[in-house]
Amino acid sequence: MGAKIKHLGFVQQKQSRNHLSSVSGTPKRQSLSKINSMSTPVASDRIAELDGIRGLAILMVLSLHICKRAEYFTDNELFLRLSSLTRLGWAGVDIFFVLSGFLITGILLRTLHRPNYFKNFYARRILRIFPLYYLLVGGLLIFLPVLDPKSGPDAPQTWPYFLLYQQNWLSVFDKIPSTFLIPTWSLAIEEQFYLLWPAVVFFLKRRALAITSAGIVIFSLLFRIVLIQFRTPLLGIISLPNLFYYGSVTRFEGLALGALLAIAFESSDDWKKRLAPWAWPVLLISFGLFLASAQAGMSTPVSTNFPLSIFGYTLLALIAGALIVLVATGPAESWPRRIFRHPILAFFGNYSYAMYLIHMPLVSILLEMMWRTGRRNLLMALAFLALSFTGTVLLSVLSWHLFEKHLLKLKHYFE
Repeated sequence: MGAKIKHLGFVQQKQSRNHLSSVSGTPKRQSLSKINSMSTPVASDRIAELDGIRGLAILMVLSLHICKRAEYFTDNELFLRLSSLTRLGWAGVDIFFVLSGFLITGILLRTLHRPNYFKNFYARRILRIFPLYYLLVGGLLIFLPVLDPKSGPDAPQTWPYFLLYQQNWLSVFDKIPSTFLIPTWSLAIEEQFYLLWPAVVFFLKRRALAITSAGIVIFSLLFRIVLIQFRTPLLGIISLPNLFYYGSVTRFEGLALGALLAIAFESSDDWKKRLAPWAWPVLLISFGLFLASAQAGMSTPVSTNFPLSIFGYTLLALIAGALIVLVATGPAESWPRRIFRHPILAFFGNYSYAMYLIHMPLVSILLEMMWRTGRRNLLMALAFLALSFTGTVLLSVLSWHLFEKHLLKLKHYFE
């Protein structure tokens, strides 16, 4: 049982108003949308459907992690078949990356010539990301020996990585002390990227910034293509699939592609018109190729399915980018925009940051408690599903109303 749970570690995924990092909720839909974008200055033509895309992404991640563990309780064939549909849920994190790059870069470009550009950006981001992160992660690290006795005596040695947002490198080397903490790897990727990205946006002209963004995407893909030629652990110790999935160099790709879209959108409406006709072809072709790569072997990214681990992340970035273009340029009553405006998707999108951080500790604790009952049947699997989803939603809503929203009131000092 413990080995099975540990094997699932790779699937813990993450931010920003539109990855997970800047997702939140508020009693009023309008203010919630503004906070979610981490915007100091939210554009008047804000794309509401992006909340729905983010909601889809968090539902993919939650469904994967929860359904996979629910399978432990039953051999019901229908349940297992339905659960298998969530196997690609890890792709939700890639959607978050592209959304994050698109929205944060857009904010940076719109505030570029305003006073206190750097101070305002970092202060607002810290207020949105750090409080819940350090509260939850700090608490887990302190109480890990009690909550997860399997974490081992070396867990305290990993604390600096979590405190400095470097834990994705622990994942590269399979050194994450507990499945409770594995989802935070994607937050580390984003914080590393945004540590430097505001300066890149500030000092580069628009054309150079676009070239840099495209260069990051191309370099990430070429980096994987070159390294995969070795087909053996890098330097004898680094698993290539682990490096491709968790490594900063190869995961800045989605953030950079989102940034590239933001540069185009902020440059002129002409670019929107140019990109609009390509949205459906790119979406359909990329989606088809992604499914084909997933069928070439295991559908998990940390595996020997090299077509998926080489090209899959690029294809997912293109899929997410195409979705953004569709909802940003399509007619208001087109069916993609209507779908992503749905209140349920918007709800999950608005609270996705807390959901992303909270769900794995909750799911892991529930799994341990229910497993000890010794009951193995379909009813237990369904109960586990219901408790995991309901508990995640309730705790995330409470997190917003009792903690997060009060700290975010300080944002008005940095506008």
